[in-house]
Amino acid sequence: MRAARFCRGVLLALAVALAGFGAPRTVPGICIVELQGEPGVERNVRRAVAEVRRAMEGRRPAVRRGQRDWIRRSGLNDRAILTTMDTIFNAVVVRVSPAERARLAGLPGVIGVYPVQEHVPTMDRAVVLHGVRAAWERMPAEARGGAGQKIGIIDSGIELTHPAFQDPDLRMPPGFPKVAREEDREFTTNKIIVARNY
Repeated sequence: MRAARFCRGVLLALAVALAGFGAPRTVPGICIVELQGEPGVERNVRRAVAEVRRAMEGRRPAVRRGQRDWIRRSGLNDRAILTTMDTIFNAVVVRVSPAERARLAGLPGVIGVYPVQEHVPTMDRAVVLHGVRAAWERMPAEARGGAGQKIGIIDSGIELTHPAFQDPDLRMPPGFPKVAREEDREFTTNKIIVARNY
């Protein structure tokens, strides 16, 4: 029961992490079959990373044996088995028909059968995704919207040549660009006015 709650929590966290993606598309004929029995990391989540790793590696053989046994008893042929999961989720990924999916859900040892969904990034349409146009229209003076505002972004890297970071008509504020070292100046544009390359 705790394993099921943990796995559902993982799935919810993944759903939140994918919030920047468009509506998922269910992949026809492929589903994930969650099995009873704790996955490799379930009972060790609060331990130190090294201890979790040791415990996880120790648990995986038993998880894999259980999966092989379930696959043998499931009546599925080898072509239906796409892969298995044994670290934070004890599951077998299979390609089956809807009728077969219903049959698998009723087999002993199965907690649930979930459709596989494909998420397509929508961040290439950030202006639409964030409702920028609607927010802009609410500004009292469109021509001056954002005047004097600076936005700080800490990132592992950005594409300086992206059109979002280019505006030849924009003037840099006095005293900018600011850089940690002179060689970091190459990472600035008239819209990226502070840069520190770590």
